[in-house]
Amino acid sequence: MTVLAPCRKSIRAAAIACALVATPLFAHAATYTLTPVADATIFDDGTAEFESRADGIGPHVWTSTIASGAKRRMLLRFDFSAIPPGSTVSSVRLSLFQNRSRGEHPVVVHRVLAAWSEGPANGGGGGVGAPASAGDVTWVRRIHPGTAWATRGGDFAATPSTSMVVGSIWGLRYEWPSTPRLVADVQDWVDRRAPNHGWILIGEEVVPQSAKQFSSREGGSASVSPTLVVEAEAPVPGAGSDGEAPLPLWALGLLALGLGAALRARKNAP
Repeated sequence: MTVLAPCRKSIRAAAIACALVATPLFAHAATYTLTPVADATIFDDGTAEFESRADGIGPHVWTSTIASGAKRRMLLRFDFSAIPPGSTVSSVRLSLFQNRSRGEHPVVVHRVLAAWSEGPANGGGGGVGAPASAGDVTWVRRIHPGTAWATRGGDFAATPSTSMVVGSIWGLRYEWPSTPRLVADVQDWVDRRAPNHGWILIGEEVVPQSAKQFSSREGGSASVSPTLVVEAEAPVPGAGSDGEAPLPLWALGLLALGLGAALRARKNAP
């Protein structure tokens, strides 16, 4: 009996150590609210003059068509360096503040496949841009004047990342829902598995006067700036792909001491 008591205590200590070691340390969930590092509008009405217009630093970004039928598409790019590589992205929501609108229709978000630059053009509030200069992005050129898109109007994935019907109410923030494809876009960019060229937003391009105007990142107030809300779990330093941390040294030492004491007590037992 005098030998079994310490044996039981040693076994109990070893069991506690095993339980502590086996308890996983899971990743920490966090929410990141991002604003664009670049946004711009590109224009097309089938003429060389209009296709060479740009709007990189104006107060607005635009989609859909104007009265003449000229088309506009919006480009957005965010910086994901604040999210640790290896984080698991679970939700991505894009929101824009609409300050002018003509009707209600879907606005579709596609992943851009080639680099572009925002440029210095400022189209003001007219919605028809300004003449492009060096560094602007246009319908024909992703970096004016020398680097063209492979496809006029932008190089982007054919399958949308997300989409929603944007209403006609002014002064309202609209939010595009999180989808598996939108999450996959951001996951690739966080993990640096693919270059981050952002998204292009495309609205109604058949019906004239379907214009939608949103505040840009230069719109003058953080309350109306485009935002991207990303929910992700940051990895534990040194954790494996399952999110569990490796065995800490203190737990290994405690486990070794407990098991050693248990084996010695058992060896000395009658």
